[in-house]
Amino acid sequence: MAGRTDVRAGWILLRDGEPAPPARGAQPGEVRDPATVPRGALQTPGPERRGPLNRALLTARITSEEGEPMFPVERGHVKRLGADDALALQALLERCRDFLELTHEAPRPGAAREFLNNLPNGKTLEDKFVLGLYAEGADELAGVIDIVRHWPIRDEWIIGTFLLEPTRRNTGLGASVHRDLEQWVRGQGATGLRLVVQVQNPAGLRFWQRQGYAITGQTVQRTHVRENIIHLLRKPLDT
Repeated sequence: MAGRTDVRAGWILLRDGEPAPPARGAQPGEVRDPATVPRGALQTPGPERRGPLNRALLTARITSEEGEPMFPVERGHVKRLGADDALALQALLERCRDFLELTHEAPRPGAAREFLNNLPNGKTLEDKFVLGLYAEGADELAGVIDIVRHWPIRDEWIIGTFLLEPTRRNTGLGASVHRDLEQWVRGQGATGLRLVVQVQNPAGLRFWQRQGYAITGQTVQRTHVRENIIHLLRKPLDT
């Protein structure tokens, strides 16, 4: 079965009407239907070590406007990215080429703009949140999260990409930001979070399991450059 991909956007798009490979052991509702398989996975080369945290939270309001704060985080702030942020996002993707090469391919020119606009079948940009992480005292992006609501089923959100630049990994930042992200999606009525991890990224799998995610199945992710076996993960949320 052939497929096409935009590795920067985090979604594997299958040909219309072509079913995805069956997920072994997946629960009902897992991502294995026609449409898409998300890339998602934490970009971390090894076990995450907790670094010193600034416990002061920024005051932020939930908003859907690009450039506005989305939710409070420790040691920085998160805002929704848009077209005006494409250059900064492209630079982040270039700095994170180690992970992209591990799982797909190196970022190409124009990767950021495609990242901002790529969607699973049946979704609109209103359902997609590309969230930029800015660390305290820094002007450049420290990370990015691509998350889509109500996918693959209503009230479930799926993380297509959770990316930290190399200098921010293994500091506790990933776990801290994920806690704040989880709290925010709970407030939006989410009942579960989903993502996938490639088998060649065992450090990423360990990270997500420490955050409370469990493997629900396994399937094959096919792109125009490679084939990956991926774990499907889900974390139920108490609302």
